[in-house]
Formats: sequence, C-alpha cells, structure tokens
Amino acid sequence: MFKRILLKSILRRKRHIGLALAIVIVGTSVVAALFSVFSNVDVKMSRELRRYGANMVVLPAQPPLAGSPTAESQISEKELKKIAGALNRPQVVAWIPLKYQVVVINGSKQAVLVGTNFENMVRVKPYLRIEGRLPRNTEDRGLLVGVEAARKLGLKIGERVQLGSGSSNLRESQTFQITGLVKSGASEDNRLFANLMPVRKLLKSTSIDVIMASVIGGMQSIEQLRQTIEAVAPRVRVEPVLKIAKSEGQLLNRISALSLIAAFIILTITTIAAMATIQSLITERRMEIGLMKVLGARNISIIALFASEAGIVALTGSLIGYGIGIALAQIIGYSAFGTSIDLNPVVFVTVLAIGFLIAVPGVPFFIKKITKIEPANTLRGEY
Repeated sequence: MFKRILLKSILRRKRHIGLALAIVIVGTSVVAALFSVFSNVDVKMSRELRRYGANMVVLPAQPPLAGSPTAESQISEKELKKIAGALNRPQVVAWIPLKYQVVVINGSKQAVLVGTNFENMVRVKPYLRIEGRLPRNTEDRGLLVGVEAARKLGLKIGERVQLGSGSSNLRESQTFQITGLVKSGASEDNRLFANLMPVRKLLKSTSIDVIMASVIGGMQSIEQLRQTIEAVAPRVRVEPVLKIAKSEGQLLNRISALSLIAAFIILTITTIAAMATIQSLITERRMEIGLMKVLGARNISIIALFASEAGIVALTGSLIGYGIGIALAQIIGYSAFGTSIDLNPVVFVTVLAIGFLIAVPGVPFFIKKITKIEPANTLRGEY
C-alpha cells in the first residue's frame, strides 16, 4: 500500500517533483564536474607546466672552481647510477644528465659543448625548437648547434667539425657532424649539444656536472625526491627551480580555492531553492495531509512518505547529475588540457552525498509543519 501511495503521489505531482529533481541535477552536475576536474587538476596542470622546462636540479655538493673541477664539484658515475634509480618514479616525467666543457671548433673558435641525452632532453625541455634531426642513438656523434652559435661560428646543418681543446682533459680531438639547429630564446641558442657518451670519450671523464628533472606534483614531489636522492647520494644537493616550482604550487592552490568557493555557492543556492520547493509542496498538500490524518494515518507514516519522495528525488537527481557532470568534466579536460579526466570513485560517493544534502535539509522543516497540521481545521480550510 505504501509503495502504491508513494508512486501515485510522485506521478500526480510531476511539476513539483520535476522542479526538485532539476534543482538536484543542476547542483550535483556542477559539483561532479568541479570535483572531477579538481581531483585531476594537480597532475594535469603539473604536466602542462612541464612545457616550461625542468623544475628540479641535482647539483654537486660543492660548486666547481673556475678552470679546475674537482671530484667534489662533479657527480660521479657511481652516484649517477644511484640517482637514476631514485628518479625512476611515475612522478618524474624525464631527467637528463649534463656535462659542460669549453671546446675549440676546427682549431680556432671556442664554444660551450653540452653532453646530454637527446631522447629525454626534448621531454625535459619541450620548448626547444629543432630544425633538422636529433642524433640517432647514444653513440652517434651528431651535433645540435644553437642558432646564435651557428650564426657566430658560420656553421650549417650537414657540416663536419673537429672539436678539441688545450685542456688536459682533452688529449685528442674528435669529428662531429651537425644534424640540426636549436632555438629556445635562452642560453641554449649559444651552445653545442652532443650525446653524453661521445662527449665522455672526448673528455676522458665519466663524471657529469648537473642533472635536470621534470617532476609532476610540485614542491611536495620535489621534496620527497630530494630526501630519497640525498639518502642514496649524500654528496649531492637537490634544489627546486623556484620560479617554476613555486608558481606551480601557487597556481594549483588558487584553482583549488576557486573550485571550492564555486561549489559552496552552488550548493547554497540549490539547497535554498530545494527548501523553497518543499515548503510550496507542503502548503499545496495540507488538505491531503489533513485527510490522511482523519483516515488514521500517523505523523510517522506521513513523514516517511515525504522523506521517501525526497530520497527518490535525491538519488535519481544525483545519478543523472553525476553523468552530466562527468560529461562536462571531459569537455573541460579536453579544452583545457587536451586529454580526458580520470574517473574517481570518491567523486561518485561525494556527489551522492551532496544530492541528499540538497534534498534533505528541508525534511526537518516539513516534519515540523506536518506535526502541527490539525485535521479538523485543515479540512474546514483554516490554515
């Protein structure tokens, strides 16, 4: 009997139920979209900010002295292997070792040669614009030349050059072939880049000067990596690139605060609208409530009827709102980050809770109203 009364009550009041359902759908869909994006925004935004380059560097314990590098001012091969293991984590997009050396080109002009890993360099520094091609493998003696260095030195793609130096670390010169030009608008424009392995052979040295890493997760991830790296390699120090890392954290905090404020405002508006709808519904059904009481219905039965209606509206509206919200989140994800938003089970549970939070606050209000309704006065039209 109760189920039949509940079903007929919903079908006979499609307008009010539809309005309440629409309110819940609007509130939950916006919250589902915001929370879905919010749960992904740290990773997505961090990946987007990786376009601006590395946000963490690993340096020797002591800075190198001009013209006389020491063991303390360089990262050894043994330390590099330990650091590589520590950097083998999902939050590390890519990392590159860097070895710097002033070299003499074709026995006359000087330039800074940088030994690195090209495959990861374009991931750590995606802002680089490369004309030509990268060296094919780690042993390829291909050379990328910064556009300013190429202009000053008169170098062109395809040209072969002899790299050597008067330094005691460079006992012989080696031939490299220019495979491409590099442009960044920064220091890279004035440097030469080669694979680390040929550079090591040229320098007769296996040490490196610095490691640059691109890490997602901001300062928190960087701090975790710092502790891990300094534990396995105590002679190095890990520092964030402050301009990038701090800006990333500040931007994420602002986006998070904006999402929470927007969700709070929307929930407040929709809850007030839901309560107004419930009040209007009770006023309209006073005669029906009075008649139910005359026929022997107790307050608890009438309250259960209204609470069931509110529960059905909350559950249905939450499910529909969640579906719409996820669709909106995907649109936001593709438009803002160029990728989809990952589904989070916590968001689904939160949306269900919020759906009931929108529909249920009016329940204490109508309980109080129902218990005060006098059947005789109501049936006489006295409100």
